Order: sequence, then C-alpha cells, then structure tokens
Amino acid sequence: MRRVKKTFLFIASLAAIASFGSVWLAVANYGYQRNLVELRTIADSATLRVERSIDLAIIGMYDVVGAAGGQCSVETRETWRSASFSYSGVKDMRLEYGGRTCWLNDANFGGKEIALSSASWSLAKNPNYRLSRVDFASGSALAVRWTLGEEDSVTQIISVHDILFDVLPSAVRDSARLSLSLSEGDGFADFIGASAAALDADGQVRIETRSERFPVTFHMQVSDVALGEWNKVIDGITVSFMAGFATLFGLLVAKAVVREPTLLDDLDLGLKRGEIIPYYQPIFDLESRKVLGFEMLARWIKPDGTTISPLAFIPLAEDRGRIDAVTRSLMKQAGKDVGAMLAARPDLKFTVNITPAQLLGDGFAERFASDAVAFGFPLASLVIEITERQPISDLARAGEVSMHLAGQGIRIAIDDAGTGHNGLSSIHGLNSQFLKIDKYFVDGVALNQKSSVLIEMLVALAQQFDMTVVAEGVETEDQLEALRRLGISQGQGYLCSKPLSNVQLAAFVMNDEAGRKPSGARNAIALVA
Repeated sequence: MRRVKKTFLFIASLAAIASFGSVWLAVANYGYQRNLVELRTIADSATLRVERSIDLAIIGMYDVVGAAGGQCSVETRETWRSASFSYSGVKDMRLEYGGRTCWLNDANFGGKEIALSSASWSLAKNPNYRLSRVDFASGSALAVRWTLGEEDSVTQIISVHDILFDVLPSAVRDSARLSLSLSEGDGFADFIGASAAALDADGQVRIETRSERFPVTFHMQVSDVALGEWNKVIDGITVSFMAGFATLFGLLVAKAVVREPTLLDDLDLGLKRGEIIPYYQPIFDLESRKVLGFEMLARWIKPDGTTISPLAFIPLAEDRGRIDAVTRSLMKQAGKDVGAMLAARPDLKFTVNITPAQLLGDGFAERFASDAVAFGFPLASLVIEITERQPISDLARAGEVSMHLAGQGIRIAIDDAGTGHNGLSSIHGLNSQFLKIDKYFVDGVALNQKSSVLIEMLVALAQQFDMTVVAEGVETEDQLEALRRLGISQGQGYLCSKPLSNVQLAAFVMNDEAGRKPSGARNAIALVA
C-alpha cells in the first residue's frame, strides 16, 4: 500500500511539474496573443473612424453648396461657415464656382492654391469624388474633392491626426508608429511615439488594415517587447494560482478522473432549469428623468446564488448555437413580467438584443413576431437592437427582414454605434429608428474634447437619417448635461437605475408613475431595494 501511495505521489508530482511549466508558458503566450488581437481590433476601429470622417465630409459638402448658392459674399460665407462646422474634423474648405474661389478660413492657406499631392483616387461608387493628400505649413491632411462640373468643385480639408494620437493605450503608445495613407503609400497623417525611433525592424509587430469602402490604409508598428509587457499579469497571485492548478491537475492525472462538465454543459442545464432570467435596464428622458422604456438583459443566477457574467455565457451561446434558445427563454419570462404593463402603457418601449446572425436566420421575422404575441407582448412596444460590433453579412437580406418587422410595428435600433464594422450603409439599409451610443464614448464625454467630437459625429449622422439617439452607460450628472448639450434626449445607466429584477421593476415603475423620479443612482437603487 505504501509503495502504491509513493507511486501515486510520484506520478502526481511529475504531472504537476509538467503542468506548471506548460501553464506558465501558456499564460505568457495567451497574454501576448490577447494583446495582438486587441491591437487588430484597435486598427479596425481607427480605420472605421477615418471612414466616418470622410462620410461626414461628403455630407457637409452638400450643405455648403446649398448655403453658398454660387456666391462669395460675406453673408454667404458666414452661412457657409455655420453649415460646415456643424461637422467635426473640418480644417478648411474651398469652393470653386462660376470662376470664383472662396475659402472658408483664409488663415490656413491665405487664399492660395492648396498643394494637393500629384496622385488622387476616385471613389468606386461615385467617380466625381476623389481623395488626395494636401500639404500645408504645419503638416498634411486629407482632401475630399467633389467635382461639380468642368471648372466647379468643392474641396473639404479634414484632419484625422487626433485619431492616431489617442487610438493606442498609453502603455504601448510611446513604442509605436502609426500612419494613414492613400493607395501606393501616399501618407496624409502619422504619429511617432517617443521611443519609436529606436524600433528594430526585426523586433516589432506590424499590423495593416485597409478600408473596404475607401482607398485608405491604416499602418501600425509596435515594439514586440512593449506588446509582451502590456497587460502582463504574471505576479505572485497568478503564480500561486498556477501552482494550485498544477497540483490539482497532477492529482487528476494520477487518479485518471473523467473530464469535468464544461461551461456549455452548464449552460444547457441552466436553460433547462430556468436559471437564466431577464433583468431590465430603464431608458429615461435626459430632461425630465421620465422612464421611456426598458432594455432586456440576461442574468445567470445558479441555485446557490452565484452568478455567471453575461460576458462569459452570451458569446458562448452565440458561438455554439444556443443564442436563439436563450433569447426565446428570456422573452417568455419577460412576457409574464412586463407584458400587461406594456399593454397598459403604450408609451413605453421594450428593447431586445438580437445578433446579425439571428436577424438573417430563416424565418426570423415571422418567428419573433409569433413568439412575442404568444408571450403577451404588444408588437408596437418592441424594439430590436442589432449590435454594430458584428458585421452584417447580407445587408440586402437584413433590409428585407427589417421591413417585414416594421410592417408588424416592430422598430429597429443600432446598438454599440461607433464601435463596429457596418457603417452608414447598415444604418440606412435597416431603416432603423434608434441609434445607441456605446458607453465607451459616454465615459469620456464630460472629461475630454475628443469624446465630445466623436459623439457629435454620431449625433449629426443620426440627424441625417431622422433617428433618435440613446446614450448608454450614463452614470453622472456631468455626463447627462454634456449629452444634453450635444443634442441627445434619451439615455440609460446607473444615474437613473441599475438593471432591475422583475420585482424591483414593478416598484420602480410605480414610483415613476407617482412622479418620484430619482436624482441619482443611489436614490434609484433605494427605490427598488
């Protein structure tokens, strides 16, 4: 027996040592790969922001041509200036019309001929628009030229240098080089970190993303060492955790135990037991604090009271074909919680998160509407939120589905606006009525000008399509006031209330109907505790 125990301990020790070394390497490699994925995501986001700047420049040129009316008087230039600067990123603009040349801001170029680069590139969908680099005393920028006739044109000068300055976190910014260029390497914006000049050609990571809509390429070079050190968390606690894990793994190998149930197994069991339940995030009027509706969120609460984060199980459900089952289960429970309330309060909206893949699934519109009616929802109260973080693979098909939903009174919202891949075409093609600004932008709206500028762009975009803007993650009075100044009327977040259970929701609505509106998150939580 003693020999068996020694053999068992010997095998367990060997397995534990091997496991510890493997886990150490895996943790280090995982951190590096995770950082690499995050850099690629940042590169995609930067390219998207450049696309939005070009889109707004084109929209602004329409307004300016209408305001100028072919004249170059002081009055028309003032009207022109007002129209142009309603769009962020404008550095200057020139109108050549009827033999006259008008500058929006003579201070930049002194009324002289601008130095466009020798090469320019037309846009595939409209050859009357061309992109080019423009040089001036303090650097370069991007020029968008709209040719109106043989001698008539409008040239919009936009600056995108801020995109390069703040796109990277401070931990790697000093060890990075960033640039934006047109085709064939005609660069029009760049950023070089303080330590980037010493970058070794063999010791750096290169990432390049090309816009699918414009001839624009984003280039990134980051020190390999800086990338490895960024977010590095192999500290004493981590080492202790790995040692404990290695010990446990060694014992399991020695005992030859069967594998433990996976999170997917738990998810299937949790769905069957009804452990995944709906919570409700109030949406409120930024002026009156009146509740306008609710967004349905998912919460997984196990019988012992422990909770599983939606960040862990929602992506798993999407990847492994369980998201339809999760959505239907939540809708069925929510119908019992709020169906009668929505029928009695047609002014309230109820929003449900749907992925682009779900939207494009066979028979989605018919199935969703049929389930909603069966579960007790008035269709006119429902809003489907489609996240912009995932690309829509078939925009034409998505437009058809959205029209079918609209025919039944169900409205569409674009969620996580400004963070994804779909751009102006999806917003227009889906006939959406709401644009939800991601918490990422709201967090900084009261702290720095850059966040305000980005939100201004999204608000201007929503106004072009007659959409209502909703701000997510509103947590402070300063944020609320800043959002109101930017023209946003609706929001959701802890300033009004935390996400509520069905019991808390009933008390919250009762207080709202009685006119007792919370002035902050603590008061809101107290009302429903």
